[in-house]
Amino acid sequence: VGYGNHKINCGKEVKCFFEGDKIFGFSHFTHSGVGGIGIYYNYLVTTPYLKRFSQSQRLKEFDEERAEPGYYTCRLTEEDIRCEVTVGEKVAIHRYTSNTGEPLKIAVDFSNNGLRQQKEVLYSKASDAKMKVNADGSVSGFIVMEGVKLYFYIACQNGKSKGKLWQNRRVLQEKSLRLEYPQDKFGCIIETNSVCVETKIGFSFESEKNAKNATLESESFDIEVAKTKAAWEKRLCAIELYGVSDEDKEIFYSNYYHTLVKPCGWGGESFLWKEEDIFFFDFATLWDIYKTQLPFLFTLYKDVGRGVIKTLLRYGKERNGLFNALLISTDMNVESQQACCLGCYVLYDGYTRGLIETTELDDMFAVVKSEISVYAEDVEKGTIEKTTKLLDVCMIAESFAKLSKKLKRTEDAAYFAKIAKKWTKAYGKSGLLKTRYPYYEGNRWNYSFRFVHDLEKRIEIGGGKENILKQLDAFFGFEEGNPTRNRFEGFNNETDMETPYFYHYVGGYDRIAKIVDECVNVCFRTGRDGLPGNNDSGGLSACYLWNFLGLFPISGQNDFFLGVPKAEKAVLHLTTGKDLTVRSIGQGKEVEKVVFNGNEIDGYTISIAEIMQGGELAFYKRK
Repeated sequence: VGYGNHKINCGKEVKCFFEGDKIFGFSHFTHSGVGGIGIYYNYLVTTPYLKRFSQSQRLKEFDEERAEPGYYTCRLTEEDIRCEVTVGEKVAIHRYTSNTGEPLKIAVDFSNNGLRQQKEVLYSKASDAKMKVNADGSVSGFIVMEGVKLYFYIACQNGKSKGKLWQNRRVLQEKSLRLEYPQDKFGCIIETNSVCVETKIGFSFESEKNAKNATLESESFDIEVAKTKAAWEKRLCAIELYGVSDEDKEIFYSNYYHTLVKPCGWGGESFLWKEEDIFFFDFATLWDIYKTQLPFLFTLYKDVGRGVIKTLLRYGKERNGLFNALLISTDMNVESQQACCLGCYVLYDGYTRGLIETTELDDMFAVVKSEISVYAEDVEKGTIEKTTKLLDVCMIAESFAKLSKKLKRTEDAAYFAKIAKKWTKAYGKSGLLKTRYPYYEGNRWNYSFRFVHDLEKRIEIGGGKENILKQLDAFFGFEEGNPTRNRFEGFNNETDMETPYFYHYVGGYDRIAKIVDECVNVCFRTGRDGLPGNNDSGGLSACYLWNFLGLFPISGQNDFFLGVPKAEKAVLHLTTGKDLTVRSIGQGKEVEKVVFNGNEIDGYTISIAEIMQGGELAFYKRK
């Protein structure tokens, strides 16, 4: 269910829930790879079985597994049931086939909220629920999980069906059930007389009627699979690759798919406010995705980018601030200690890609000022709890100070500039961040090479280019003597995924080529273990995509760093309606020069504005 077989761990030995890969059922609203955030969904776990209800409650072995965007299939080996799953916009469609000739039964667990086999942190219970069996054998109702009411409507096709309810693993005679603060497991069974059954589950945050419509208006499984595949194909065609191996293409598009899984657009059904056509949620871990994944979406998908921006602006106006994680939950303080002001970075990156309209500028500045003001006094006094948060606040304040000046917003420019100048307080005498502060999933080395606006001052703080180069070489293992705990994470986490590009500041472009080439070629593969770490809501897979393309965004600033493209040719269809063609010319691993639209680039950076206007970006490699 949902999160795989690995128990939560933070750098220790990886332990599993059970031996071998097994399946309990098919869940809905799962995350795209997150860490220990405590909210895991896996709602309405659906399990086919043949005879006794107890069969649905067991872990099952499976084989013949295959997946592609819009379609998943496997076979439950003991009962010999073929399972196929696809999704529509607000409906999940399952097709089960009994190869033994026995009629199928379907069990659905309404009470699941978390990871099975675990308690406490990884599992919580519903606070309210209502379910009923309808005259036609369908089952409908709602559950309240994490404070959010989710309506559902379940119906089976292909033969007659009969719905029943169950509680605490016991089948009930009642046709309806209301459970306030339920302590037991509960759900439904749908018995059929068919060996091939299509089960449809419609969802809504608004009403049971909407959930029912989502179910009944959906088409047959095969038609919905074709529609979903076509939708994914359209999304995945925003980048075209040429001159790469079949294996590299599979790795690239697999990571591309995982990058696009979240956030989710749920227009017209916000669980936070009413009367809004656009609503995006499941920014499960904003600290993971603001650097890579959201800039990727903003660069290629105008509709998604606009949806994200409108959601942030509406949230900021409603709540007088922004979030670090927006889940299907009324708790907006999930992991709030990790970072701050990240929504401000997202708004800035949206602005640089033309996703914020002139009429929205006042709202954007008001939201950003409100968010930054929460930390302004602690920044001024030097009492902020983490150096990483100090940099979060100061760097985005500097970005908006410059933008305010450009837009002639004098008062805003002065406000942001006053806060931004405190960024130097984060660093100690060594040129690294100070030691007395706690660091999340790493230490000060992982965070010391974040990109700053004042390059000259940063080099001075670091003891000059030569000293910073030595520190970077130690961090990446080019020189011995630095403990392994002070080393680069290796693209397996978000804490320092951008750090290779800090070499740009100190003349180590050749090092970038070696690091990125090794990480792209070695760390990412095909198959179940194709990612080197937690995908972090798409942050890690997006990191791979940028490095493969030879570009890396500087979140909260106006530039891309230039790396080393892996494809002979890549065509990006941008949100501006223009195309950017990235070419790799020559066979070497290091880049000799980069030419954009006929002009050689100096310094291995290029502005976002230039990229978004399209053209040809040619990387000439050394022989």
